[in-house]
Amino acid sequence: MKLIPLSDFVLEQDKITSKRPLRGIYTYKAIRSYDKIVGYANFLKQSVHEGMFIPIDEQGNIISRPNLEGGYTSFGYSSEAFEVITKYKKAEKKVFFKGICKTGMFDKPISEMIVEDLVKFEFELTPSALEAIGIKE
Repeated sequence: MKLIPLSDFVLEQDKITSKRPLRGIYTYKAIRSYDKIVGYANFLKQSVHEGMFIPIDEQGNIISRPNLEGGYTSFGYSSEAFEVITKYKKAEKKVFFKGICKTGMFDKPISEMIVEDLVKFEFELTPSALEAIGIKE
């Protein structure tokens, strides 16, 4: 066997294990831990895209944080302002890494990266990233 990244090893073992029938006694806790490990390995292998760092729309355009000063009436936000706020919040929930405001800080284009390449930056994961892995807060 050659030296390979841990995520590759985990995913290879998952392929082998999933083809075998379960033997012995597996506790729910052990199975759940295994599922998290495989979920994290799959997460690390995802291609990186801008929407993991900053809110973007369906076309990949950056959505700026709405200015909440305008558009407010005595009845609440105008329908136009409400739509902008809703669109931003929806896109913001899809972001995987907290506190990143630009993607130009990497030594190669993000289109050539996988999430595993970002480990050295120790970014904090958002609830949507944890959900993608299979971890519930």
